Amino acid sequence: MEKLCLFERPDCGNGVDQRAGRPVLADVVGSNRVGLTYAKIRVILTMDSQKATRMNTSEVEHFLNRHGVKPTPQRMVIAEFVLNAKSHPTADQVFQEVAEKLPVLLSRATVYNTLNTLVEAGAIREVYIAPGPARYDANIEEHHHFVDVSTGKVIDIDADMVRGIASELGPDFKVHHYSVTFFGELKNRQS
Repeated sequence: MEKLCLFERPDCGNGVDQRAGRPVLADVVGSNRVGLTYAKIRVILTMDSQKATRMNTSEVEHFLNRHGVKPTPQRMVIAEFVLNAKSHPTADQVFQEVAEKLPVLLSRATVYNTLNTLVEAGAIREVYIAPGPARYDANIEEHHHFVDVSTGKVIDIDADMVRGIASELGPDFKVHHYSVTFFGELKNRQS
């Protein structure tokens, strides 16, 4: 998983994420306009050295059962793709990727219905990162996103990296929930 480390913090610097000892892939400086004393924000992109393992068919079946979703062949193929995707796919992207993997015809309605069922069961999240169709995210933990505007790549950002933003709005605002999406370009792009 890729993460962004935000703010000038003791655990970020010198080209290495000091908490995990991982190399920095990008270093972007931007101004804060949310109220953090207009300090400069250092954005450091690091890549986790431990790749997440892919879920196999039996793990996907167990996962669906655990979330109360009946594991039909169509749901299994759709869920396996979304749970193993790192790209935050749209419903159309899911359809294009899984349609050929079934011995029977798969309709777009089945894909949309399955994705909605998975969202309602709390197995995946539906996210709106930019204008356009919803995307589906298997990471249901609290987190935010960075979108590379040149490539469209969406990267998860750990919630701890931007946790203080809501409190900086001041006492007139009672924030229940927020979602932060950064838009920019990655230096040293990795595929």
